[in-house]
Amino acid sequence: MKKFLSLIITISICGFTGYLIAQMEVGGFSLGGNKDPVAEAMESLAARDPMNHAVLADHMEEARVIFDEALETRDWEAGRKAISALVLKYGLPRLARASDASATRVLETASDLIAILSANYPEGCKNFANGDVPSMALAHPEVSEKFKLYSEARRLAYEDGKSRDQVATLSEADIVKLITDRLGMSESDGVILQKPDQFSGEQICPVLLKLYGVSPIPEVQRGPYARTLISSE
Repeated sequence: MKKFLSLIITISICGFTGYLIAQMEVGGFSLGGNKDPVAEAMESLAARDPMNHAVLADHMEEARVIFDEALETRDWEAGRKAISALVLKYGLPRLARASDASATRVLETASDLIAILSANYPEGCKNFANGDVPSMALAHPEVSEKFKLYSEARRLAYEDGKSRDQVATLSEADIVKLITDRLGMSESDGVILQKPDQFSGEQICPVLLKLYGVSPIPEVQRGPYARTLISSE
């Protein structure tokens, strides 16, 4: 259980950070033109992924160093990894201080997104389990809308955590007990999430829906459960 738990926790924050570097890689922004490609990339990200835009905007000096280096070296994979690391570094501590309501809302919107992926683009669940939401999935208007709501929920939780003290999370043992006893997750579900590339999207979607389904969890534990899931490394 431990391995797949930590995998999904990471998914909860990584989201769409690779988009910026990917678009630079394929020339999606004004490389070599009059426009600042980093500013153009950030403007595009704001419309697609409010959460990751907010984190990068708060730490733009560090983010720009990464972008500039990627543009200079064309080492796009290193750029993707560095941007994701930056978002994790600054995003997770604030998500760990989010209120019960805002943390729970992140999981609710994640469930809505996964449900829409299941109905419109099941392979998107496989991508989601690998920390991505592909452009092909976002081409579906309903998927795009749900992803934006999910990212906005994460942004609000992130902003919420800026002004709050550290609040309760759950131990790994408590999390495992909840996902097995309350959410009905099994060791086979864990295998699917440990090795999503070996399974179909149709197999992965129901497992993700279990993990993010907060309704069966006792109300007093929903906030700490959600906060732990979205903020742990």
